[in-house]
Amino acid sequence: MENNQTQTQTGLLDRIFEKDNESNKFFLKIIFWISTTITFMFLYLGFKAFILYISMKNAENQIQSGNVSFEQIGSGLGEGANLLLTAKSLNDILKILIIALVLLLLIIYLKCKQENNINKLKQLNYYFAAGLGLFGILEVYSVGMLIKAMTSLTGMFQAATGNVTPNPTLIKWSLIGTFICALVSMILHYFIIFKNKNIGTTDIKNKIDTGVNKVNTMDDTQKDQYKNIILSIVAAIMLYFIAVNFIFVKKVDFNKYYAIQINGVSEYARASFVDKHIKNMKPDEKLTKFLKEGITEFKLSKEESIKNGDTIEGTIIYDKELAKKLKIKVKNDKIKFKVESLNELVSDISEIKNKNTVIEQFIDNIIGNERKNTSNVITKLGTYYRKSESGSIELREIVENKRDGFFGPQLSYDFIEIEYISKNKKGEILEIYNNEENKDNSNWSSLRNRQEAEAQMNIDGFIKY
Repeated sequence: MENNQTQTQTGLLDRIFEKDNESNKFFLKIIFWISTTITFMFLYLGFKAFILYISMKNAENQIQSGNVSFEQIGSGLGEGANLLLTAKSLNDILKILIIALVLLLLIIYLKCKQENNINKLKQLNYYFAAGLGLFGILEVYSVGMLIKAMTSLTGMFQAATGNVTPNPTLIKWSLIGTFICALVSMILHYFIIFKNKNIGTTDIKNKIDTGVNKVNTMDDTQKDQYKNIILSIVAAIMLYFIAVNFIFVKKVDFNKYYAIQINGVSEYARASFVDKHIKNMKPDEKLTKFLKEGITEFKLSKEESIKNGDTIEGTIIYDKELAKKLKIKVKNDKIKFKVESLNELVSDISEIKNKNTVIEQFIDNIIGNERKNTSNVITKLGTYYRKSESGSIELREIVENKRDGFFGPQLSYDFIEIEYISKNKKGEILEIYNNEENKDNSNWSSLRNRQEAEAQMNIDGFIKY
């Protein structure tokens, strides 16, 4: 029974092997048409991608100029979706072609083994056919994963959670490898089938040897001529490389276009980047594009709780590929800023030297605004202070509200609170911060006279100024 099955399988392989011979080159023709189909698939997809790229660049320019319409945006998105569907369909076809190619290469291997002619496979056309099979498998896997991540909810979820993440490097090299192997395989098999000319490694080696022999038979004058030509070509290539990468590039120092800004008082200040390139820029399309699209991230060594004496270092992360494309060389991507002359919080009541002119005016302005909105008589009863948990001085001014009631004048007590005061190095008050909305005066509603108001100040930890 087992012998019959083996004979049947052997007979099937023999019948397949008989389809191919030196005259009809049946197997090689299949490889040629698979390689040709894959090559033109890639060219077609590349052409569609190029057309979409041109369309998107035009749309980007229109958006920047403000002349884009919703119809144009919808058209661009539609073209992108169509390209994605085309890529999915072609990738499915490629999967079938690669499977067929791998099976065919396996059959060719078995035939050569049966004929005891394995050395036949050591030819360039078979090497590139095998390379096409290998890169094709990688392409089907990597691009299929990318398409799945972009076209299905499951794929999007897996990509977002990191369970299945498309590998850009693998995608790039599998696409390049598949296209090159398909193109070279198509050319090599074309010459074998239609020109009856097999380009092998031996032919290439013979051509090299022939060239070497020609050089060896030259006299010294001819050798010097060729040597000068080669040196001139090498020098021209080197000059071009130096010019493109070092001479004809625009050098950019980010210190000219960005700055670190510090806001707040010492020990509580915050740092941020500010953009100053608009006023410092001469019209330059490439530089404008780079600063607008190429900056990906701003990093600061310290962003908050900044005090005088700190040195803040900022690093600007940029798109190196875009810089290379626009021929821009970043000379300095770091900005340093020494923090000095920040206003400081008043931490001792003795530091306030102009209280009567600044704080009194500030309190009077608040009372004046209150008087505009009420008929009450508002009277200041005294200033109190204390140190907050952060070490700065807080001030409170007791105020008495007198209003007419049914049984005579009625009194109520409240306070105006100054949460912090900043000063310069001379001790002069520069800024006063008052937050009436967040103040806690719940204990003051039941106070009946000035003495109780002063006692409440002492309970809250305030001392008479």
